[in-house]
Amino acid sequence: MVAPSQPLVGKASKDKQVMGALRGKKQSKDNIVYGSPTIIMQTLTNQGMPKEQAESIFINISQKVKQGTLKIVQIRNTAFIVTPKPDMSAEFFVTSLEPEALPKRINALSKSLKEMGFRKMTTLSPVNTSKKIADETGLPVKVTQTQMMSGKQMVPAYRYEVAL
Repeated sequence: MVAPSQPLVGKASKDKQVMGALRGKKQSKDNIVYGSPTIIMQTLTNQGMPKEQAESIFINISQKVKQGTLKIVQIRNTAFIVTPKPDMSAEFFVTSLEPEALPKRINALSKSLKEMGFRKMTTLSPVNTSKKIADETGLPVKVTQTQMMSGKQMVPAYRYEVAL
């Protein structure tokens, strides 16, 4: 058997480009995309929730995803917890490590849900500051005032609805 007189890879410039592409680019901290479990847990704990309570909620979410009663839609570092409804609507809850990108992510969610066959998407918020985010999405958002459970009591809330 004859041995090559020079290495087969690395001499030609195109070989270096290929090897560089195979090795992958180094990611800065801003480009790291976390998995849905990390996004959900960090969002819950960043909101000041005790770790034990956050873990309990996370386990509940995980069980419902396995049962098929919840879906997780992840867009970069935002994970939407989606509850499909019988009327082909989707109620969603936002968990995100990139709050500045929420309008863009919600807009992308609307496209994803439409592709999945949903006709409407809704979410509830106890504060009206979400109105600013809703306006920034560029979607035709209908806002109504309602109530929701917070702990063991009913509190005023806002329902955001978008026809897909």
